[in-house]
Amino acid sequence: MTHTQPTVSYGHGWLFDGDRTSGDVEGAWTGTNCTLSADEGDYFAVTYTAATAVATHATSLNKSTTLYPKLRCRYKCSNANVKAKIITVFSGDETGTSTGSGSTTSVLSSDRTEANDTWNGYYLTFTSGVNAGLCRLISDFEVSGGPAVGTFTVAAFPETYTADDTFTLSTVANTQTVLADTNSTTLTVASASLTASKTIDYVFMYATTAAGTVYYDFMLIYKGDFTIPNCIGGIDWMPTPRYAQLPIPGMIGAHTQNLGSDAAEWHLTGDLTNGTWTRSGGSDHLLGEVFLDIAHNSATEPWQWFDSKLGACKVTLDTPIFHRAATNNELDWTVSLVFREYRLSSAGCSHESYGSRFHLEMI
Repeated sequence: MTHTQPTVSYGHGWLFDGDRTSGDVEGAWTGTNCTLSADEGDYFAVTYTAATAVATHATSLNKSTTLYPKLRCRYKCSNANVKAKIITVFSGDETGTSTGSGSTTSVLSSDRTEANDTWNGYYLTFTSGVNAGLCRLISDFEVSGGPAVGTFTVAAFPETYTADDTFTLSTVANTQTVLADTNSTTLTVASASLTASKTIDYVFMYATTAAGTVYYDFMLIYKGDFTIPNCIGGIDWMPTPRYAQLPIPGMIGAHTQNLGSDAAEWHLTGDLTNGTWTRSGGSDHLLGEVFLDIAHNSATEPWQWFDSKLGACKVTLDTPIFHRAATNNELDWTVSLVFREYRLSSAGCSHESYGSRFHLEMI
């Protein structure tokens, strides 16, 4: 059997936990050609009502991909036809708002009235409306009329925009498809490296191709994944049973009831003198410092993604225990870790089986 090492994420830039349609740093979500809801308080449901169904958010995230170069998400589709899709939009050089109704190849804007040909060779990216997240090359720009209106001639968008759709203008294409149109009827984890040296403004989520719902469990923009170099004696995984033993006052024994299960736990101890226990970049001062980082930021980072190679899920980290001693002139330096399963929905969530709860298909 090939030995694989556990990994744990660290350093949240933006976490969307599927539990809201408004009220956090990304602002209110708007559905175009779809309805939006927070299903079971834990899954962002994008339900297709017409072609190009997309969920967009109002406020720029303003996150640097130099600091936060990774994106991870988890999703599932309600049937075998509807597909998930995720696009990130990076900052543009200028912004604008559409006017009236043009066509799929002609975008009008009364707030962009620069000299003719100013924007030739630039890219126009919609940040709201039916074409949100889509980017097209501008072949011609002309201003006419009184009051003046600028007309962008572009490679065809799939749909005709409507008035007041917002867009950016940039010298280079400023979108990244981090998840192409994909169908999976079981919970699936997708990860991507984001384009370097960009600033993320928006992350848009789609339900494409056919009628149905895409359930997005979470979206995480973060610094990286730390690989735990070794585990002395292996990993102890404790997926607790669904019954609880209740002691009965004044009687011998206990009463068993199926009240649901507690959070699962993973216990491990690592030898800090063996392997690489610091992150790349040279900023760590202590072996295993990543766990201090995670513990310190737990107030703003409610969970990390932990892949034990014996199940994977959202976890919290209990207090890490660093032990250092010398025995017969040899250094004994270890760290003991307890990762505990994190959940918003109940263990009986309709979107999960016990296998998808712990991503056993990843083993």
